[in-house]
Amino acid sequence: MREFTHPHRVLVVEDEPLLLLDMLECFADAGIGALKAGCAAEAFEQIERNPDIDVLFTDVNMPGGFDGVDLARHVRLTRPDMKVFVTSGEFRPSPEQDFTRFVPKPYDPVEVIELMSRLF
Repeated sequence: MREFTHPHRVLVVEDEPLLLLDMLECFADAGIGALKAGCAAEAFEQIERNPDIDVLFTDVNMPGGFDGVDLARHVRLTRPDMKVFVTSGEFRPSPEQDFTRFVPKPYDPVEVIELMSRLF
């Protein structure tokens, strides 16, 4: 697996604990700092407190009033410098939805990290 050439911080937003832990472990193994959030509201807080986050990796279906699509739209408007990856096992983006990348579930975490590394 290729590591990032310089430090980056990823925010992983996932309400399924096993998927969240798996992604966090893979990022740690690749030497990438990762933060976690279990819903969009937590993600908004993490983004506010951590301006060094430069990659968002978010599931679509989550508990709370906002989903991953809402979160991705917010980030694209407020942090256009942040790369956005959206993942889902059910949702498929329409052509007008502007995400950096869409990753269908199930995914291989190592492949996700390699995909991200190509953007830097």
